[in-house]
Amino acid sequence: MSYMKLMEKINHIVSIAGAMFLAIITLVTFAQVIARYIFQSAMDWPELAMFLFVWLAYLGCCKNMHENSHLRVEALVMLFSKRVQLIINIITLIITVCFSLFIAYNGALMAVQVSESGQEAMTMPIPLALVWSVIPVCFTITALQAIMLVIKRIEDLKHCE
Repeated sequence: MSYMKLMEKINHIVSIAGAMFLAIITLVTFAQVIARYIFQSAMDWPELAMFLFVWLAYLGCCKNMHENSHLRVEALVMLFSKRVQLIINIITLIITVCFSLFIAYNGALMAVQVSESGQEAMTMPIPLALVWSVIPVCFTITALQAIMLVIKRIEDLKHCE
């Protein structure tokens, strides 16, 4: 399987996971509102919605990197030729890869530390290491997707006049 096809599959999984997390967050929040205002009883699920929201935000970061749709200021870059724009984009993506791998590594260290401490959520038996693992997982995916974009930009650069 080629690298590009693998990244497409990973992006598809990220999209499905994001949609599922959003649906679960909506259902949990709706159930909490019903329980609180109709049955005058609180549920112990607010942490689940919060943890899934954290994962959803980081998965959104992965999705944006795949689609190359992160927020950026292009006013200065647009002043240059197409070739220089591609070179600037490649440099920016390489910096993104380095930053993402740095965060992924340090996030993995934190996730391992939390895992070894055996910490769990306050109201649910959810290991906090599962929540912390979002950082190494999503930043690794982001780095891989940025590498894919670097490869695409280098190919574009070869065909640029």
